[in-house]
Amino acid sequence: MRETAMNDKKKLLLIGPLPEPIGGVSIHIARLSDLLKNQFAIKYIDESPNNKPEIFNIRSLNILKYIKLILWADIVHIHSGVTLFRILHLTLSKLFRRKTIVTMHSLSHQTPTLIKINSLFLKLADTIILVSKEIQNSLKVPSPIIKEAFIPPSMENEPEIPQHITQWIKHQKDKQRTIISANASKITLHHNVDLYGFDLCIESIAHLINVLKVNVCLILIIGSKKNSVDLLEKYNTAIELHDLKDSVLLSIENISFARIISASDIVLRPTCTDGDALTIREAIFLNKKIIASDVVKRPPETIIFKNRDTKDLCTKIYDNLPRTNTSISNEVTYTTEDYLEFYENIYNSNET
Repeated sequence: MRETAMNDKKKLLLIGPLPEPIGGVSIHIARLSDLLKNQFAIKYIDESPNNKPEIFNIRSLNILKYIKLILWADIVHIHSGVTLFRILHLTLSKLFRRKTIVTMHSLSHQTPTLIKINSLFLKLADTIILVSKEIQNSLKVPSPIIKEAFIPPSMENEPEIPQHITQWIKHQKDKQRTIISANASKITLHHNVDLYGFDLCIESIAHLINVLKVNVCLILIIGSKKNSVDLLEKYNTAIELHDLKDSVLLSIENISFARIISASDIVLRPTCTDGDALTIREAIFLNKKIIASDVVKRPPETIIFKNRDTKDLCTKIYDNLPRTNTSISNEVTYTTEDYLEFYENIYNSNET
């Protein structure tokens, strides 16, 4: 495809949370932007609580600038996680007759009333993308497209792992330990349960090391520094109690988890609720074993354990250690060109 001159490019406005804090949706937006940068002129509206001077943030309440961005765009693609923001973007985009696409990444924290409200306002969109059939089953919307949010990482563009983590990984490999990893955008509770299941990870590793005498280690990456102090204290107490200081690294920093996955042997996704998890798709793409809870339907390559069942998680980890020679072969079908074609077709369809 020829590279279009800047003035000839269609204008694409991407709306949603942008790093930092890092998370599945913000990574998706960043990769989507990188994927389309040669085909479209792109601007952004950030919804995250962290203001970035170089990017307009809807929370600034600068209504005039907000409206100017909507008017600038030919295409508005909404990735909002906040219902009020999503309704506002949809209403104005429809009012100004902009081509409007909405991607629903999750229904976490959505009450039945909010789901009904979302279903009503989503009808304003020209195209609705849902990342899973579970979301489709809850939202009553016309002719949605079911498409996972994953876009393949460009590993050469992924930031390098900080030196102190690189050294820690090298230390573990020198000890011939199996490296297991998990991540969270932030530490929080969902219905009074650890959303990302780090408590299960620590308990499982403690059992594997102290009871089964397995040579493993664990990396836990938290993307945001705004976390539950009580949960962090609980994790650190458990690590100390089980004498895991040399075997568990708990890191709170915005780093490339794709790089961590690449350095891992096994990846965990023990969430108590979920959408179409980026972590799982990345692990499959990078040919790593991925063990995840059964809270939603997972890709067929995923190794499933019973939600909130530490014993079952521990068993699944043990059964899939490299020494057991039960490695799976993930036949990766993701290509950057496929995703580029998918989004170009959506943005260029139904010309008005």
